[in-house]
Amino acid sequence: MEALSERLSELRVQEGAEADPDGIFQRWRRDARAAQLVMPDSAVLTTSTRSGRASARTVCFRRMDEGRFVFLTDSRSKKCRELAENPRAGIAFLWAFVDGAGQRVAREVRVAGSVTALQPPAYEDLYWSLIPNRRIRAYICEQGAAADWDRLQERHDQLLLEVDKGKRLPMPGHFVAYELFPTNMEFYEQIEDEEDCQGRHFSRQAGQWRAQGLAA
Repeated sequence: MEALSERLSELRVQEGAEADPDGIFQRWRRDARAAQLVMPDSAVLTTSTRSGRASARTVCFRRMDEGRFVFLTDSRSKKCRELAENPRAGIAFLWAFVDGAGQRVAREVRVAGSVTALQPPAYEDLYWSLIPNRRIRAYICEQGAAADWDRLQERHDQLLLEVDKGKRLPMPGHFVAYELFPTNMEFYEQIEDEEDCQGRHFSRQAGQWRAQGLAA
């Protein structure tokens, strides 16, 4: 318990020094990248219908700046239909790695907030940042729809040849981006085999973040 009290004290100092949870998130994200995790920006996105029926899937967050989380998707997908009914969502990141000191670190970040569709000029650069195969897939596939893989593969290979020769596939109209603006963020951390996981909860109130320690 003495060691636990020391860690809790350290966490209180960090919270006092860094009132913005976005800063904590960015630091933890850098740590995950430094540990060379394969997909440090992948996370589980949960949406729900107006009646509260929830669904979850793993997505890759393409841009995380100014406290906002941006992800790309197909406007015909289930998540988009649910966001049209209920424009709120939750995100859960999990980072487990061995740090530079050789310690096993497990960190989870949970985010909840409102979701807004972005206009194409705000994310077209993200489309062009994708490798050709991913742009082609976005161009020819309908996310969540039944697929004839032989036909899609044939179409993919044909377009890849054309792209290799200089063809520029325009961003399709169904290629969309959403931005999640967090109203709540939670951080959990466990080092080595500590029995207790340290937690912090941030809630946005009147435009300001308020912090509270959490037991886990």
